[in-house]
Amino acid sequence: MRIYLFLLEFSFLSLSLAAEYGPICNCRHFKVFTNELTWVKAKDACEGLGGRLAKIPNQDIGEMIHHYILESGIGDEVSTGFWIGLQDIATEDTFRWPDLDRIGCSMYQNWKPREPNNNTKKDQKGQDCVQMWKRHYYRWDDDYCDFRKKGYVCEFLNFDPRCERHASVSLFVEEDEFIPNY
Repeated sequence: MRIYLFLLEFSFLSLSLAAEYGPICNCRHFKVFTNELTWVKAKDACEGLGGRLAKIPNQDIGEMIHHYILESGIGDEVSTGFWIGLQDIATEDTFRWPDLDRIGCSMYQNWKPREPNNNTKKDQKGQDCVQMWKRHYYRWDDDYCDFRKKGYVCEFLNFDPRCERHASVSLFVEEDEFIPNY
């Protein structure tokens, strides 16, 4: 199993890439896992590491995760896609992130056309968990939470009020080897 980590700090201006590792403050850390689990087991795995399944609240973060999956080739290591934290388990068509934020019309969304569709062919409960679907260029798709195992993206939050907000991204692998990817 290979674990990939990229650190993302953002501001309202733009995203840029850092060539060195420095203090990580007021940022989000994302780990991409290729070992395939059901959505609930992926959620538990992220929480067991002190994080949560990833929240993708805006296009900058969505594009950064998407670009990383494509550029690193990590998508080749999973069969169908990557779980993220979005789900509508409690109330059909009311999609929520791990922090219980509801996804609304004015929020960033990256659904594949004609999704979500709550298909019930394989499970009468329908599709309640969201994946970045490999077959459709990692656009979002609601899928059965426990039918197909997938890779997953965990998010780790660091809220240190002493730090300034700025934009940087660094990529790391499990062995702490720095990979200047961009």
